[in-house]
Amino acid sequence: MILLIRPAGNQSVFDDLANLHATLSSFGGEGRGEEENGLSTLVVVGDHASFFVSSILANAVRHRNPNAMRLICEESWRENFGKKSVQKSPKGSTTERMQVTLSQNSMRLVKWLSVLLVVKIVLFVLYGYRDYFPPNFEVPFLLGRQKYFFGHYSWSFYAHLASGPTTLILGLILLSNRFRLRYANWHRLLGRIQVGIILLVLVPSGIGMSFYALTGMVAVVGFLTTALLTAICVLLGWRAAVRKDFVTHQLWMLRCFGLLCSAVVIRIIGGLGTVYGWDAPWIYQASAWISWLLPLAAIEIHRNIQWVESHSES
Repeated sequence: MILLIRPAGNQSVFDDLANLHATLSSFGGEGRGEEENGLSTLVVVGDHASFFVSSILANAVRHRNPNAMRLICEESWRENFGKKSVQKSPKGSTTERMQVTLSQNSMRLVKWLSVLLVVKIVLFVLYGYRDYFPPNFEVPFLLGRQKYFFGHYSWSFYAHLASGPTTLILGLILLSNRFRLRYANWHRLLGRIQVGIILLVLVPSGIGMSFYALTGMVAVVGFLTTALLTAICVLLGWRAAVRKDFVTHQLWMLRCFGLLCSAVVIRIIGGLGTVYGWDAPWIYQASAWISWLLPLAAIEIHRNIQWVESHSES
């Protein structure tokens, strides 16, 4: 990836280039910065190049000028991989580069399938609202809850029902690199809204509902852990953004989104249970833990695979 930065006047957005190089090295990337005729250029090599755009933007933010630079991103590797005739790279053979291409395309496919799955579940939840306004105590989730529903549980339930799909959709938007680069102001605004909804609505309502889990303390602790970890991740991500450490910010917010996707995973498990006739109490107890452990594990495994691939290339 080649990043061309044009600062305002004679300002240099690479006043912290050493820190930027340290960030690149921590993710297994390589970088080279130059300045000529007022045009600053950084050549970034590695699978994690998109992460480093935020680090460059951090330098521009320090100048307190939203129009401090013009950013042009060119993914030259993607253009080369799209050609049938691939020239050999000095850092690897044609076969190795084709393997990298296959890995990148596979991960891109997995990401898009995950997005479609999240959107489908959100639409499914929204469609199910017809059973909750007014509450239908014959549907599976509300079955047996009538005796305590019209207390404080209803406040937690409806707050969670509204905030859950909202944070999932906002999470998809905020994790988009293209949206973040083209609409930086909107990214910051929606990010603040996301943090507020999670900390003030989603987490408190999730804690309130968790004590009413139907299968005992194992499920209660599982849902409580999900809520508390979500709050911790969003707080650490917010603190990193305030400190202009955008690489760390992205990592913690990605983990936060993984925890938000526990709602998606638990519905998948519930659907499988319906199809295969799983009706044992331990299924619900296990889903209270698997629903958030599985997304977090997938995120960490993916990060480690990218780290190994980027180091093997170099």
